[in-house]
Amino acid sequence: MGFLERIGLSPKKYPDLNIGKNRAKEQDQSDEKKRAIWRGVILSSYILLMIFLMLGNRLPQGISYNVGEPWLSEDLTAPFTFPVLKTDQEIQRERDEVVAGTAPIFKEDASVRLAINSRFDALGRVVESHLRSYRQWMAKDSLAAPSDSLQFLQQIRLNPLGLSEETWIRIGESAELPNGADAVGDESSRKDTETLLSQLRDALSEITTEVLSAGFIDRDSDDILTSTLSIRNTTLKTERVVNRAQVYDLERATRYAQLQLLSRFEQEIADLGLAMIERALQANWVFDEEETTQRTEQNLETLSETKGAIAAGQVIIRKGDLVTEETRNVLRSLNEKRAETATNIERFVRLSGNTILVIIAVMVFFLYLKLYRKQIIQHLPHFALVFVTMMLISVVSSLVFQFESLNSYVIPIAIAPVMLTIIFDSRVGLMSALTLAMVTGLLSDNNFEFMIATVLASSLGIFSVRDLQKRSQFFFITPGIIFVSYLVVISGFAMTRYSDPSVYLTNMTFAGLNALFILFTYPLILLFEKVFNVTTDFTLMELSDNNSPLLKKLIMRAPGSYHHSLNVSSIAENAAVAIGANFMLTRAGALYHDIGKMAKPEYFIENQTGGNEHDQLSPQMSALVIKKHVTEGVRIAKENKLPQTLIDFIETHHGTSLIRFFYKKAKNAEAKKSDVSEEDFRYDGPLPFSREQGIVMLADGVEAASRSVQKPNFQKLDNLVNKIVDEHVKDGQLNHCPLTFSELRIIKASFTQTLRGIYHGRIDYEKEDAAEGAADDAAMVERADGHKHVEDGGFGATKRGASNE
Repeated sequence: MGFLERIGLSPKKYPDLNIGKNRAKEQDQSDEKKRAIWRGVILSSYILLMIFLMLGNRLPQGISYNVGEPWLSEDLTAPFTFPVLKTDQEIQRERDEVVAGTAPIFKEDASVRLAINSRFDALGRVVESHLRSYRQWMAKDSLAAPSDSLQFLQQIRLNPLGLSEETWIRIGESAELPNGADAVGDESSRKDTETLLSQLRDALSEITTEVLSAGFIDRDSDDILTSTLSIRNTTLKTERVVNRAQVYDLERATRYAQLQLLSRFEQEIADLGLAMIERALQANWVFDEEETTQRTEQNLETLSETKGAIAAGQVIIRKGDLVTEETRNVLRSLNEKRAETATNIERFVRLSGNTILVIIAVMVFFLYLKLYRKQIIQHLPHFALVFVTMMLISVVSSLVFQFESLNSYVIPIAIAPVMLTIIFDSRVGLMSALTLAMVTGLLSDNNFEFMIATVLASSLGIFSVRDLQKRSQFFFITPGIIFVSYLVVISGFAMTRYSDPSVYLTNMTFAGLNALFILFTYPLILLFEKVFNVTTDFTLMELSDNNSPLLKKLIMRAPGSYHHSLNVSSIAENAAVAIGANFMLTRAGALYHDIGKMAKPEYFIENQTGGNEHDQLSPQMSALVIKKHVTEGVRIAKENKLPQTLIDFIETHHGTSLIRFFYKKAKNAEAKKSDVSEEDFRYDGPLPFSREQGIVMLADGVEAASRSVQKPNFQKLDNLVNKIVDEHVKDGQLNHCPLTFSELRIIKASFTQTLRGIYHGRIDYEKEDAAEGAADDAAMVERADGHKHVEDGGFGATKRGASNE
């Protein structure tokens, strides 16, 4: 009876284990078929996208040239008569002239005059009411003078004309005493007020008539670019053109009214009239935006896109002549005409050729991934990430090529290779750079110079992030290297072609912008990390910081395990560098591989300062506690949202290895010799399935075992490393790991060298007998309490029964 059955946990019974294996195999085959279908969909999507982008391309001219450089081909004559197209700048300039020259349309509103008169009448009644209150207030011997005063003040504060109290009092004084007589409140005073208001009303009517007759527009006259306006009378269905200088806008109308009023009345009455004008006057010519826009569009449609023509047989440019902007425009016109007159057969042949070249470029890249980067092929999100990144850059390239004013050097093609290098490795990035250079070269009319510059700049950009150590390396060094790469290529072609200095400076300016655009790689990587569930070097750098929250918890709760993890990370990182593995991933995985020991740190020897908790447990229970640090580590990692790549290190750093000390202890128990199952004392796995995971497993065992070596020297440490690694290989713990025997030899040497550095202060460099070193490696560690425990052959030194598993 096994241990699980004795404690009431019976394992599942299968009538036939082969059935389960066959079902698992069938499921794997089904999953692989689905992945193959999706890979085909992704590849086809990218190829179809490139073909679609090429459909909008002009027919290739077949000759590479740049403005300001000599024409290196033979004399070029027009094969047929074709019109010369205007440049984009010329067309835009003519459009601007049409827009500025189209007179805005205003509609005449005949009902405005009645509305203005109605407002004048209403405002006149307000003024009369205020002056009446003023007369009552100023009446002599009136007992109600205080209340009349309050009534008057309240009215003028609430009046719609916006005049101040002082102004109203002066208006009242001026209206009541036009001749300086002291007759306030009598009948003659009232008549004088009515006369004054009647005169003001007549003046306002004359001013309004003048303004409306000339035309009062609802726009600021200075904002109108044309010198004329079109005035439509919808009632009479007529339209006339007037001079803009003759019409009134609000500012001009107000200024005219003010001058007229001051010439007829005193300042106070003029202010009153101006306030009435400002509140009553309304534009009788209203701007019609819709009709104006429609007329502008009609005028734009009459513009021609051509300017003259080139006759058949006419020389366009001779060999050795400098290519000017005008010459380039003629060549563009010839290419456009050739594209218009191309037959369907010519278009089909061109598209077929482009399709063949795109398929070849993409399939070469796919075969590289299939042969040398199988993990990307197997992991569908990673495969999709590669081609989505390339799709993004291809679309941007196609958009840039559609604008003649944009230089092709502004396209940040290096973003994709740099991203893929940071996410995967430099070889994937380099192959993507070559593929993108080919497909974008097809989009850019087979521009050889552009392809060479793209490959060189992308390649050097890849090398700058190949071993990314800190962010400043990316933000400063990478853009600088890419810019220098473009500088070298552009300078080389400029010297061979005798380029005009202005052309050279233009190309360099756009190349500088290209280098700056590389900085957009960082936010794109953060986005892709979330979307495609990948872990980049940026994330690994953050997680490897000793100030990360989880590592701080490990320091506080299990300081011995943290120190052990630091040593393992140093040993593993050096080995990863030695064989060319991902050293940053290796270091981060080693730092977090034992975080599960935080749950019960007192059960692991490196954290014990007093008694041993395992003295109170049976070997089986001790093994369960030791194994549980793996599952606890996975739980803690998921709670803290660690990437799955680091969780894989936690799960695989012991594989399915045997917890040897407690297994031997259980076997040595007299009453249980026949009941001990080896499976109960093995970790649950899985086995390491990457080189980095395999390195961490070996480094973990080597670091733990090295602490039991007495008086370590080079020979002892070398024997220990060989023993630990060989036992893991013999136990099958590296069966799923792609480490080769050649790499294992390099790893062993690296382990020994790093351990010499760790134990540098205590190494005895005197040559000792090799047999003595081997004996010391397998020696018993004797403690003061009389317990004796055998060193754990590669899975951690054990002291007083507490394993370092």
